[in-house]
Amino acid sequence: MVLAMQMGVAQRQRLGLTQEIKSSLRYLALAGLRLEKTLQDVVDSNPFLNVSPTHSAHDDSDWIANLANPGPQSLAAALRALADDLFWHGPDRALADLLIDEVADTGLLTIPVHKITRPAGVSLAALRAIQDAFLSEGGLLADDLGQSLAAQARGRVLAGKLDPRHLEGILALCADLPGLRQGRLTPHRDTLAHLRALNPRPADLLDMEAAVILPPDLIVCAQGDQWAVQLNPLTHRAYALDTDLISALGPAAQKDTQIAEPLRAARATLRALQARGQTLIALTAFVCAHQDTALRQGRGHLKPLSQGDAAQALGLHPSTISRALAGKSVQTPRGLWPLKDFFTALIDPKTQFSGAQLSAWLTNAIAQENRASPQSDAALVTALAAQGITLARRTVTKYRLRQRLPSAHERARAYARAASISSQYERTHP
Repeated sequence: MVLAMQMGVAQRQRLGLTQEIKSSLRYLALAGLRLEKTLQDVVDSNPFLNVSPTHSAHDDSDWIANLANPGPQSLAAALRALADDLFWHGPDRALADLLIDEVADTGLLTIPVHKITRPAGVSLAALRAIQDAFLSEGGLLADDLGQSLAAQARGRVLAGKLDPRHLEGILALCADLPGLRQGRLTPHRDTLAHLRALNPRPADLLDMEAAVILPPDLIVCAQGDQWAVQLNPLTHRAYALDTDLISALGPAAQKDTQIAEPLRAARATLRALQARGQTLIALTAFVCAHQDTALRQGRGHLKPLSQGDAAQALGLHPSTISRALAGKSVQTPRGLWPLKDFFTALIDPKTQFSGAQLSAWLTNAIAQENRASPQSDAALVTALAAQGITLARRTVTKYRLRQRLPSAHERARAYARAASISSQYERTHP
């Protein structure tokens, strides 16, 4: 009888431990608002668990809701993400930033392009060429509403969504919107209907949710030659037991099943959160120690590192490392980095050249190439070989495509088009 009771207790303990481990792993895989939402549901259903009264930094506002709302920088962030797709040449990307810095919340420019201060040696034609690329994306960064609507109309014709016969009439209206408002123009009913179908706020066409920047899960600060790692209090609220309620119930009441079970669950949740925090801090500290040079000098200095390396060093299962990395980000002295970005493949064992280093090298090499003779993938392989890095052409091609860098042929056509636009503008605007 005693043996049977002992076996029953041991079995319940193993079952409870298994459930607690599963819960701990589930919390480890969650990040940001998903973790907060899950924990809020737990708090709402468990009377013994609440947010610690010592956490008062955000008591005056619904900070979770604030994190979910796009901030004032969301439009600029979305435009910069678009610029990453449109431009691969360094100077072009810099000019795009000049335009984005002058954007209004409508997606139009606050001042015309010709009034924007340009760096020395940059022609107005070059800046117009960058603007044209944005205009082709739904009329973004136009000087005024008329220019934006005209660009949208041309785009609809190219996409087969507008009969070309209506284009001339629409462009005439776009060129004199004040006359249309004041009734000095008498457009055809169909032309006016097509004009009204265009969007006076091209910013609304952007995916603003994708541009929302949420606070990181961890914060990393340099302390001499070491790195200090901490959980971000904005994304990790402090949870604690309701000690007043527990004391009020007394020891006898706590033995009741209806009380003992939620109390045990509350304690298990706190242990799981503590284990989660310790795992994230240990993993981030390991990563910082391994990628010290990259944290100080940039992503182009990331060393090869695998999740298996981290699992072995920390004594954890690889699946635990994978859960810890999922969706997590780190604020570093060099900006916000997804935790996964610290892990990169080894592609040249002889020189310990990593995939991240190859990506950075390709971006830089193409940005500095001679526009009259873009480098093919084979030429890029040869340039790497001159530096003692031996790679197959297919490897270079794979990483070039990952960076969304066009082929040499595509870049040559784009360079020629940009040169033609600049030449045409300079002829018409001496």
